Amino acid sequence: MSSFNRRGILIASLGILFSGFNAAVGALEQPALKPKRVGQVIVWRNKKYTAIKSGKKIIWNKGITIVSTPSPKNSQSPMPQASVADAKPSSGPPKITEIRIAASNDLSAGETKIFMNKDSYGRGKPYIITRSNKGLVAFDNVCTHEGCGVELENHKLICKCHISYFDSNTGKAISGPANAPLKSYEVKESNGEIFVLDFPW
Repeated sequence: MSSFNRRGILIASLGILFSGFNAAVGALEQPALKPKRVGQVIVWRNKKYTAIKSGKKIIWNKGITIVSTPSPKNSQSPMPQASVADAKPSSGPPKITEIRIAASNDLSAGETKIFMNKDSYGRGKPYIITRSNKGLVAFDNVCTHEGCGVELENHKLICKCHISYFDSNTGKAISGPANAPLKSYEVKESNGEIFVLDFPW
């Protein structure tokens, strides 16, 4: 066999080896936990991943890096559902935003619902809203155990990844491996609309 042919075989073998290595490295960059449903959200290695459908499979998207102090959004944002509480330009941390979640009549007394707020790119952040006897309460839907999405089933908040239950009025962990409460948000009602106060997403 000529040295030219041997060199070609060696180069092709190295190419296959490196492509397999790159695929393995790429796989390590995805969460080890398998997604259960489309829209499920977890936080892993400082990234927020959302489960999406790819063909017949449910996979994690590429993930969005979580930045602790993202730059504030321009007050002329194309998102009509959000109004920045303080529109003055600032180089400091981002300002809390009033995010329109739903119409007041979308949530009856004693009812709990999960509302998805979508930005101008179609990315969504779910909020759990309950109209309790003390008024409105709002929580994040990210389980405090391992970051899976909390769902509403039979009027109960449940994380199906490891079966943790949460109180829909307080966000407190009731049972399961989760022991910390769901993150809560300030919520208000004005002119027939429900708003959650959160940082721009």
